Amino acid sequence: MVSAFLDELKAENIRVVSLENHVADEFVVATATSIRHLHSLAENLLQKMQVRGVRAHHIEGYGSTPSDRWVLVDFVDIVVHLFTDEGRRYFDFDRLWESA
Repeated sequence: MVSAFLDELKAENIRVVSLENHVADEFVVATATSIRHLHSLAENLLQKMQVRGVRAHHIEGYGSTPSDRWVLVDFVDIVVHLFTDEGRRYFDFDRLWESA
C-alpha cells in the first residue's frame, strides 16, 4: 500500500526491504526529485494513510524541523525513508540494508 501511494506521488527508485522479526516488518525507501517533492511526499503519504486509519507513530525531518535530505515516517510495522537523490547517496541506505 505505501509503495503504491509513493508511486502515485511520483517518487523514484522505490524499494521495499523486508525486515520480519527486526525493528519493523518493512522499510520502504524512495527518492524525491527535489526538497519540495520530499516534503510533499511526506505530507501526502501521511494524509493517505490517515484516511485509511493509520497514523504515524514518529516522524523526523518534516514539520517543525524540516530536512533537506531525508524524512522518516514510522508507521510501526512499516518505516518509510524518503530521501532526495543527494541524501540517498550520502547515507548509502541501500548498501546498509542490502543484506536484510
